[in-house]
Amino acid sequence: MFTVNHQTNRISPVKTKKFSELGFSERKHLQEWLAHEPSALGEELLIIQKEFNGFDDTHERLDLLALDKDGNLVIIENKLDDSGRDVAWQAFQCASYCAFDCYEQTGEAWAEAQVMQLQLEIINVLRKHQNRGLSI
Repeated sequence: MFTVNHQTNRISPVKTKKFSELGFSERKHLQEWLAHEPSALGEELLIIQKEFNGFDDTHERLDLLALDKDGNLVIIENKLDDSGRDVAWQAFQCASYCAFDCYEQTGEAWAEAQVMQLQLEIINVLRKHQNRGLSI
């Protein structure tokens, strides 16, 4: 990444820093950013649950569980910096857990997410009407 100096018409490299050096963490920051703006991942996603841990035989958890516009499960594992953990192995583990345990629970989580989204839309409509001085 570079910065542009418009006066000199030159670019210079930005000093790279790790997210951890800037005080950002996976759960508190990256996970929340993606939960509130999943389009940052490059596709239309519905986040249905954070910290999904509904597996029968393990205490593992998924950072974010989502559905794409075709109804496919999308597993999102956050990584800000190199944790030293084998990321590919972790992805295979998560996929294998979901292959057996997620679909039934995902349906329930999806329904809850839809209800919550509908409630937010209703609240927003009511607020707009209140701001205009209308009563319902």
